Amino acid sequence: QHGSGAAQRTAFTCAGDAAFDAADASSHSISQATVALQAQAATSLWSGLSVRRIRKANGADATENAEVAQKVALDSQALTCTEHGEAAKDGKENADSAEDDEDAKNDDEDDQEAEHAENATAEGPTGAVLSAGADEWVKVAVPTALEAFKLADEQLRLREQCGWKFYQAKGGIDIYINTELGHDVPMGSVGVGQLPASVGDAQSLFDDEAHRNTLDKLWISSQVLATLPVSCLHLEGHMVESVTIERHLYRSPSRLIAQRESVVVRVRCSCLTTGTVYTIQKSVDAPTVRVTPNFVRLNLYIGAGRISSSEGGCKFEYLTAIDPGGRVPSSIVKTTAPDQSMLVSRLRKLIIRQQSPTP
Repeated sequence: QHGSGAAQRTAFTCAGDAAFDAADASSHSISQATVALQAQAATSLWSGLSVRRIRKANGADATENAEVAQKVALDSQALTCTEHGEAAKDGKENADSAEDDEDAKNDDEDDQEAEHAENATAEGPTGAVLSAGADEWVKVAVPTALEAFKLADEQLRLREQCGWKFYQAKGGIDIYINTELGHDVPMGSVGVGQLPASVGDAQSLFDDEAHRNTLDKLWISSQVLATLPVSCLHLEGHMVESVTIERHLYRSPSRLIAQRESVVVRVRCSCLTTGTVYTIQKSVDAPTVRVTPNFVRLNLYIGAGRISSSEGGCKFEYLTAIDPGGRVPSSIVKTTAPDQSMLVSRLRKLIIRQQSPTP
C-alpha cells in the first residue's frame, strides 16, 4: 500500500513498533508473515480481525502475542486518528481496499458481535459468548471473591495505613487517592459522603439499573454471564446475598484512548451484626469470554461500595482501583480516577431529588 504522507507513515510506524515490541518480548519464533499481520493489527480499525488472521497463520501459540499487540494498537490508533485526522482516514481507506472476500465476511461477523455487546442486558449468558458452566465459574470466582472482600475491607477500614491521602472536598463528599497500590494501578480513588437515606434505600438506588447512567457517566451496558449459588461463598460474619459474573462496557473518557470492558465477579453481602452492606467487584480470569471488538479489557484490581448506618441517614464509601491496560496518558488518569469517586455525590443528589415533593 502507498502511504498518504509523512505524518501518516510516522504515526502508523509508532503504533506498529509498539505492537512488535509487545509481541517479540513473549516469543522468539514468530514468522515473517506473522510480523506483517501484527503490523496490520496496529493500523486497522478492525484489530479483532487481525488477531483472527494471526491465529490462522501461526496457530494457537501466536494468540497471546496478537492480543498484546491488539491492546497497544487500539490505544495507539485512537491517538493517531486524533493527531493526524485525514491522514489516518486515508490510511484506513487504503487498508480497506486491500481486504479480500474472506475479510469482508469476517467484518460482518465482527459488526454483529459489537452490536450484541452494545445491546447487552442482564438477561444472562448465551452459548455464542461463553462456554464455561457454573462449576467452572465457581472455581475461579470464589478465590477471587474472597480476595476482593479482604482487600476492600482492609483498604476502607485502614485507609490511612494503606496509603490513601486526602485529595479534595467536592460535591459534598471527601475524595482520597492512592498512587502506591501497585499491580499496574496508576491511581485509585475513594469517595466518602453522608446520604440522607436508610442503608436499604441507598443500596436499592445504587443497584437500580435505571439510574446507572446517572451515577456512572462512562457506563454503556452490563451483562450477567453467570449467576452462582450463594452457598458457594462463605464470608465470616456476613450474609452473602448474590454472586454473579458480569461483563461491563464503558465508553472512553477521551478520543485519545479506546473504549474499555471488564469481566468481574460481583458479590453483595451484609454484616450480620451492624447491617452494613458491601457491593464488591474484582476482575476474574475469563479466557472463554471474547473481548468485545474495538474494546480493551481492563483489570479491576478492586471495586467496592460500603453503606453503613449513621446519624441522619447512612455513610457511603466508594472505592475503585483499575489497571486500564494499553496506553493511557497520565493526564487522563489524573482526571478520571478522582471523578470515579463523584458517584457518591451523584447518588446523594439522586436521593435528594427523589425525596423532594413533586411540583
